[in-house]
Amino acid sequence: MVKQTVRLGLLAWLAGLGICQAAEPVPALTLAQDGRTDYAILLAPGAAPPEETAARELRRYLRLVTGVEFAILAPEQVVDRPLIAVGPGAAKTISPGLPLNRTGEGALGHDGVVLRTIGKHLVLTGAVGSTR
Repeated sequence: MVKQTVRLGLLAWLAGLGICQAAEPVPALTLAQDGRTDYAILLAPGAAPPEETAARELRRYLRLVTGVEFAILAPEQVVDRPLIAVGPGAAKTISPGLPLNRTGEGALGHDGVVLRTIGKHLVLTGAVGSTR
């Protein structure tokens, strides 16, 4: 099997296109290397159907790209490992103070998304209660 490394350069690429802005350089995250990963996909209990679909599709495409199976876990199953949080419930598990408002100052609205690293974690979400 060909050794593959997947590094997260998406934020830098989007910033280069002017789609998002990073306040500071974003370090690369190695999601998979040499046929293995330390990462799991985090999905909160009671996640909306679009979040469940997003987590499954993310796992599928990561497997196609890396050849590695990423587990989808609930917060109570996680023991000290890097995570890819999908949806606002999972994002709030990693960073309870993360602003994910749908309305008000700095709001994401119904279509806004957050692609953000928090330490060794990656957060992929929209606003709490949005109708994605």
